[in-house]
Amino acid sequence: MSKRHNSKTLLQIAKEAAISVMETLNPNDRFGVVAFSSNAYIPGSSTIGRECHGTELAKATPLNIKFMKSQVSVIRSGGSTNYEAAMKAAFKFFVNTLDMSGDRGKL
Repeated sequence: MSKRHNSKTLLQIAKEAAISVMETLNPNDRFGVVAFSSNAYIPGSSTIGRECHGTELAKATPLNIKFMKSQVSVIRSGGSTNYEAAMKAAFKFFVNTLDMSGDRGKL
């Protein structure tokens, strides 16, 4: 993620993409973010009062989006690329979010 494409690192591009997606969400949407290198982790999940970000998809309220943007902005690169850990962490969001109706898309 420290390699460059044009004038930006791949990590900068990924963070900008994640923030752009968050900016398209509305309060009826739910979202979660998984950061990973050698291990996967949920940004902000250890923050007091924000434990829900680590266990289930959060409602895309302006406050939640603002919080997660701040968490994404401080992600740093390092380690290897463990896609398996990242996918397992991401799919836990779907399992742990109880009010996911069957007719809603899961992305």
